[in-house]
Amino acid sequence: MPSVLGILTILSALAATGRALSCVECKDSSTTCSGSSVTCAPGLVCGSTYGETIIGGQTFKNVLRSCAPTNECSLKGNIDLSPSKIRMVTTCCETDNCTPEGPEYVPISSQPNGVECPFCVNILSSTCQSSATIKCTGQENRCLHATAETTGVGGILQGCTTESFCGLGSGSVNIGETAVKVKFECSGGRSVQMGVLTAAVVCLLLLTWPL
Repeated sequence: MPSVLGILTILSALAATGRALSCVECKDSSTTCSGSSVTCAPGLVCGSTYGETIIGGQTFKNVLRSCAPTNECSLKGNIDLSPSKIRMVTTCCETDNCTPEGPEYVPISSQPNGVECPFCVNILSSTCQSSATIKCTGQENRCLHATAETTGVGGILQGCTTESFCGLGSGSVNIGETAVKVKFECSGGRSVQMGVLTAAVVCLLLLTWPL
């Protein structure tokens, strides 16, 4: 016959499995933001996506906080669109309205890694006629091909990236009232369904990619 303590332990575990966290939802051009608390779907945690865009020696920061799936809490990586660099980090915490830790970005290196990728940044079309290439450095050893499309407008990015961004996949992200279809692929990379926090990553990337 099971003990009272054993039954209580099982009931506590079941309650924790179905419990929904409350998390802050916000975005800002900074490293922190504040906003209203929302109730997440069961199984999600509180996540922050931090972004850094480095252009001409200037650094532009963004942060977006939302509910997030736990399997995307360790996403971090870089995109090289020389002379600009984009860095992203996601962190999570698992208590009501908690604040995830700040970002630890993938280091930027000037050391060539032997990989050379097609290079293109076109905010007016989802195709690219350029034959330009870029020599990759550091941990950015994959070639990225990313496209974004909304009503009558498209854009394309090609450059070097870290392995972590090769699984962002494809899907539709709402920016305000506008639906933007996005697709991330790497040469020889894999494609997966985007999750909640991946959509947050894409939103921050689109801040550097005006459509």
